[in-house]
Amino acid sequence: MDTTQMIRKLRFFVMASMATAAVFISLSRAAVAQDPNPDNHDHSSVCYGIQSTLCNGTCINPMSDAAYCGASDDCSTYQVCESGETCVLGVCKKAYTEPDDACAGDYVLCDGICVDPKKNLRYCGATKGCSDAMACKSYHTCSEGSCCIVFNDDGFKAYAIKQFDANHDARVCADEADVVTEISGPDEGFKDIVRLSDLNSFPNLKKIGKAAFAGFENITNKDGNDKFKEFKSSYIEEVGDKAFYKTGMETVTMGALVTVDISEGSEGMTFAECPNLKTVSFGKLQATSIHMFKDSKLLNKVTLSVAEQLSRGTFDGCESLTSLTAKKVQTLQTDVFVGTAMTSVAFSAATKIGFDENGNAGTTFKDNPNLNQIKLNAKGTLEVSPTFATPETAANCELILNSDKAPGKSGTPHATEAGEWPADSGLIWKKISYNNY
Repeated sequence: MDTTQMIRKLRFFVMASMATAAVFISLSRAAVAQDPNPDNHDHSSVCYGIQSTLCNGTCINPMSDAAYCGASDDCSTYQVCESGETCVLGVCKKAYTEPDDACAGDYVLCDGICVDPKKNLRYCGATKGCSDAMACKSYHTCSEGSCCIVFNDDGFKAYAIKQFDANHDARVCADEADVVTEISGPDEGFKDIVRLSDLNSFPNLKKIGKAAFAGFENITNKDGNDKFKEFKSSYIEEVGDKAFYKTGMETVTMGALVTVDISEGSEGMTFAECPNLKTVSFGKLQATSIHMFKDSKLLNKVTLSVAEQLSRGTFDGCESLTSLTAKKVQTLQTDVFVGTAMTSVAFSAATKIGFDENGNAGTTFKDNPNLNQIKLNAKGTLEVSPTFATPETAANCELILNSDKAPGKSGTPHATEAGEWPADSGLIWKKISYNNY
């Protein structure tokens, strides 16, 4: 190899090495200078964020989260950054230790990244030394250094700003949202609300007030396209009269210990006349409201796991109702089952049947043409209205009682040899059976 060829090769090697070093330096500088979070985010995804991914039940930013660095959309792959590393643009890198003046303008150095504290979702409001930084929740945006709610619905936004914007800056930020415990309809009623997902923006919300969303048959899902199909809550603890009267939901699932007003004079009708409502599940509701589901004509399946009282008119007019799970009911008030499609009902703990909230005797079962079996087999003394069922209902039904209600036994009231129960009521049953409970 002659001298000229050697010089050419050496020159090529030096130039290639310099290019590689330049790329490395450029990438390093980019990692310091770039802000991995977008200025704002929308609410079109599960986690309400352009760069927000659901990982193990938590919404994270895969571009900057050290525990899920570079996470894929389904969180099936990601890196866990080691001690001394930070997640920069979805890649684990050694943390920088440059002073604050390494960042230009109003940017602040946080975990080796220059961020805009007025907009950055992970370091919102950060000051020199990355002090006072807040990580905004998935339904927040960082607005002028504060984590503030991004509302899905303009109508609800207008209501929330009017009700909860304490410092009158036309926003509802975290410190204002965190003290909200109740949502109630304003005097003039809600305006143009079609989505209820904004309720989730208030982490300490406990109560939906009287008639809060009454009449909203066109409520939709959070994307604004599909009809609102489900109201699901694990945090609402109190629901007022007519709170969801005539709303368009199909399913209601509430897991917290929910209370409704059952006092004298209450209207109830919490989910009455909901034209699309089909299934309902309450994990800890102890008593239904008066006419709670009245005339919700598509309602067919109800689960009331711990309910002890079915109040007056609970299922009046629920003509599709065929399935009810309510094993702990002790009190059945009047007009609970009117015009339903039930074929059988079982209340093995019920001891008071057929009286309204004022103690007046009335009818619990009437106009249920398919009803052929009623089980009321609690042991001991039962307080039963002599008109708790209509003669037509009795004539078509098998009545199942505890064996202590058989003629001559100790339980009261006991049946007569003629198949009448209670005695002197005139209710002659198609069949009376007995079993032990």
